[in-house]
Amino acid sequence: IVEKCWDANVWPKYNEWVSSFVENKLKTQLSIQVTEFYKRSLAVALNNTGYFYNHNKGEILIALEYYHKSLKIKEELGEQEGVANSLNNIGSIYRSQGDIPRALEYYHKSLKIQEEIGSNRGLAYSLNNIGTIYENQNDIPKALDYFNQSLKFQEELGDKMGIAYALGNIGSVYQKEENYNEAIIYYHKALKL
Repeated sequence: IVEKCWDANVWPKYNEWVSSFVENKLKTQLSIQVTEFYKRSLAVALNNTGYFYNHNKGEILIALEYYHKSLKIKEELGEQEGVANSLNNIGSIYRSQGDIPRALEYYHKSLKIQEEIGSNRGLAYSLNNIGTIYENQNDIPKALDYFNQSLKFQEELGDKMGIAYALGNIGSVYQKEENYNEAIIYYHKALKL
């Protein structure tokens, strides 16, 4: 319930409680399955805490610390999808810091894993993030290429919100290059969805 409500007064406290509870449980003798369950829970709580510090508090260094802790646990557990998500989150931090080479490094690591595990949703997300970087760098051909690839996966998923988002991003690229006719076409497609 807490995960779904995203109440900024409840969500951080819940994740702090989960982290504390799980860390205490992990100090005791547990079966392998229970230990893995608790580690997964801890990784999620740490990631959520990182997200909160990044998006709600703007404290990116603290967020980065939480993301790295979560990443380490996910790597230990061999949870490739979780690793890819953490890499994306870390890439977003570097993007917001203006460290474009490191952001691209993390986004491409995530993209590689998403390809290996066949996660179309993850691929769409990673491709979109890379496209955003190229759009911000005014590299129009690369931005369009990545946004169009993201759109393809969103269409395969049938995710109308994702499709609309990708169409809007493509429209934004055309707007940046002052190709207003194309921009309007893509914005209208997004608006219709």
